[in-house]
Amino acid sequence: MASRLTPVLVRGQWRWQTPSICYTAYFTADGDVMRLMLCLLGFCLPALSVADVMPPLNLLTDNYPPFNMPGDKPGEVRGISTEIVQQLLARIGRPYQIRLYPWQRALSAAQNTPDSCVFSTSRTPERESLYSWVGPLAETSWALFAYEADPSTANLSNIEDVRDKRIGSSHGDAIVTWLQSYGYRVDVAPRDDMNPQKLLAGRIDLWATGALTGQYLLRQKHITDIVPRLIFNRSSMYLACNRDLPIDEVKRLNHELQHMREDGSISAIYKRNGYTP
Repeated sequence: MASRLTPVLVRGQWRWQTPSICYTAYFTADGDVMRLMLCLLGFCLPALSVADVMPPLNLLTDNYPPFNMPGDKPGEVRGISTEIVQQLLARIGRPYQIRLYPWQRALSAAQNTPDSCVFSTSRTPERESLYSWVGPLAETSWALFAYEADPSTANLSNIEDVRDKRIGSSHGDAIVTWLQSYGYRVDVAPRDDMNPQKLLAGRIDLWATGALTGQYLLRQKHITDIVPRLIFNRSSMYLACNRDLPIDEVKRLNHELQHMREDGSISAIYKRNGYTP
């Protein structure tokens, strides 16, 4: 049975709509059709015109599990922060696309490209003026991991206990800046997932990363003789957007994110991924 089409006149243009598709036709003064558009949207918004459509928000992230990481399908991105951002943008009706980049490149692209944001980003004093901030999306604890058989790291009680140690971290991570600012020796790897092997090979004494991230990477690599030794800092992670993003949109995103905290949506995302916020 054919669907019934209903004509609707909006701003001088006729639209034919059904519950599942919406045809839009533009007419000249003498009634000739200038353009016919088929919108396979699942529903039709009569007040929407081509000029009203916003460009997609370009979301950039890197492999920082369990917050953001590659999915099972090519081009898919998943994780706790990813799901929070996806739900947030769906709630306000903002189109978007997500891509995985090397972290330093993602930070630079969001800073210099309009309609771009990067996550999950620690909000540090050095970055504060470079972006417009939405969040926090999630919280992370910074941990020092060590080779379990190393007696020199068995009883760490304070970050000051590792002044003489070589600490591994990854390029662009806020942990690097924090440690270096306090005078610690940091060996910076291009990617965080390289550090467990560096630790086992004796090229570094400790590995500094997010507590959940470190545990996730070790499980993925089936490494059981590297263990967390010390939580030395806590950090909030944000969606950091290009400064040209309209301030009203930034406020709306933050407002809706607060609603997600209050209605239990963020806790549900953590639980679905096997974690507790």
